[in-house]
Amino acid sequence: MFVVEQGGLVRIAEGDRLLRRPFLDLRAVVAHGGLRGLLSLALHPRYVVNGRAYVYYVGRDGATYVAEIRTVRGFAASRRVLLRIPASRAPYAHYGGHVLFGPDGLLYVSIGDGGVPATAQDPDVLLGKIVRLRVEGASARPEIVASGLRNPWRFSFTRDGSALVIGDVGANRREEIDVVRRRLFGRANLGWPWFEGSVRRSRPEQDGRSVLVRPFVEYGHARKRCYSVVGGIVYRGTLFPDLRGRYIFGDLCGGMWSVRLTGPGARRSLRRETFDALGILTSIAESAEREILLVGGDGSIVSPVPR
Repeated sequence: MFVVEQGGLVRIAEGDRLLRRPFLDLRAVVAHGGLRGLLSLALHPRYVVNGRAYVYYVGRDGATYVAEIRTVRGFAASRRVLLRIPASRAPYAHYGGHVLFGPDGLLYVSIGDGGVPATAQDPDVLLGKIVRLRVEGASARPEIVASGLRNPWRFSFTRDGSALVIGDVGANRREEIDVVRRRLFGRANLGWPWFEGSVRRSRPEQDGRSVLVRPFVEYGHARKRCYSVVGGIVYRGTLFPDLRGRYIFGDLCGGMWSVRLTGPGARRSLRRETFDALGILTSIAESAEREILLVGGDGSIVSPVPR
């Protein structure tokens, strides 16, 4: 298991043992603190053959980077920057932060609006977007998949690869889960900053080509609480039979839910789940056995078990 640490390290856990030597050390180039840091890692689908991995991080110049890592004997040996996106030096600017290979073999990247909402609707910048890259070859030109996002921290694909499911962190009123069908890739617009969830903030200015996608699920804010939605996974394990095929997601400051993504009444299938809280939930992942892994802000990684 590869464990990404915000400060710039990627560690390797084998069974119950944490290897002393890190897989990757980017502490010299990564700015961390607040929402900045080394934020995610994706292994190439053919990693066991080509030894290539991809990381997303915030650099000390305030820009966000997607870089290719080449390995030798199972550890990082070189780094090649594929994408540099000027953003902000502010610790709590919106950086997004996820890299993930899609079923089409392309690398998908979620990028926040950098703390400047208007960028999410600017087709000439990559802030506030989800893009994909063809990593084979000398250059990796980004293609915009979806726009109108505020801070898409984590996303995943449906089991059949027909849709992208995004957790987009809200501002003051709403958190949302968005479902973007493959037929809308390149045209999907999630509406920020015209809308926060379904709450209208200003008059939309659509270009006639993009398609406004309403939130699939949203929840409101209460006073005196922090909120940040953490996108999750479609469950494929065996420990929780009633969750199979349901999308599981959570919130940074408490609460986990599941919902069906397809079928009649899918939106109305939302329900609260009762997994033990970690205090601060930062990510939901899938183990090699397809079971749920919960990553906590205190550095813990927990695999829930039935009570």
